[in-house]
Amino acid sequence: MYKELMKLIEIYKEVNETDLIEPMDWVDFGSSGNPDAYILPLSQLRGRCLCVEGRECGESSEAFKRQNGSCEILKLDCFVAGETGHKFFYETSEGGGSSLYPPSDIFSEILQQRNKNTTLQYLVKTQAAGDLLQQCNIKPVYIKIDIEGAEYEVLESIFKHTNIENPYIVECEINIGSRGTACNGGEILSRMDKHGYRLIDLRKTYLLPDNENMDKLICDEKIYSAGFQGILHQFDGLFIKEKLVTDTSSCKPARIMQSCLVLCLYRQFHLAMNILERGKAGIDVVTYELLAQRVIPSIYNEFRRASNSSISSFWGYHPLFNWLKST
Repeated sequence: MYKELMKLIEIYKEVNETDLIEPMDWVDFGSSGNPDAYILPLSQLRGRCLCVEGRECGESSEAFKRQNGSCEILKLDCFVAGETGHKFFYETSEGGGSSLYPPSDIFSEILQQRNKNTTLQYLVKTQAAGDLLQQCNIKPVYIKIDIEGAEYEVLESIFKHTNIENPYIVECEINIGSRGTACNGGEILSRMDKHGYRLIDLRKTYLLPDNENMDKLICDEKIYSAGFQGILHQFDGLFIKEKLVTDTSSCKPARIMQSCLVLCLYRQFHLAMNILERGKAGIDVVTYELLAQRVIPSIYNEFRRASNSSISSFWGYHPLFNWLKST
């Protein structure tokens, strides 16, 4: 594992050991216990993480548990969706990939026209996301969702539960086209806006057919990789609850500090510091100074060190910069 990532894990472990913040609840829908590397440092913070299947059938690598962190991992073996019931789960090696909705992107349509559609479908049992959070008494400050098409229906399931405080930070995959519960990405952005969320960053993913005529030397160059060009297939949006920025004083101090530590893992250092400054009236002086003068600068320095040591980090080929990939 990259040394900068290990150093970040140590920083978050130190935050936990000094009791700077209260235990934090958060959710990683779709990971089944195998999260993206850039959020691994959260495993060191006391609290609970609800991990639920939502993408592929398979065994979890239990990446969090290997870090010997303080976070309690609640892994549920079910598919998460907007409602409890049954859905078809589609798997294909082409086009849209695995999904709770039939693949309907442009390349899947081309394959269907050529009678080369290899999509398999299974009937699976689903549970409503909001009900799961309520049953487990999870009050997440941060939610990460990557379940290939059912993301927004999962968020709606959570939003409609009035006794569940909406998360302050959301990373959500948004599909372009007709796969899922919305016609296009703009519709999702509009719906999120109505719930009081602002898009602050995104990561794009493209689809591009293999091109046998392209020089292999060019294709092997990361900057010219097919993942960075072609037809926009989806993007992962990073959203923030608007009141965290515009009305910080109305937010709970514990959730403010937890949100700042999450934002740092997305390299949102200026925003994290701004929010911390706005909310410092509710934070004791010692805790504020430790976060503002020691913790956040230390996190920033590790990202800076990683970017200086490897040019590939700028293209997302480094676990700390995976959020940059394809942008």
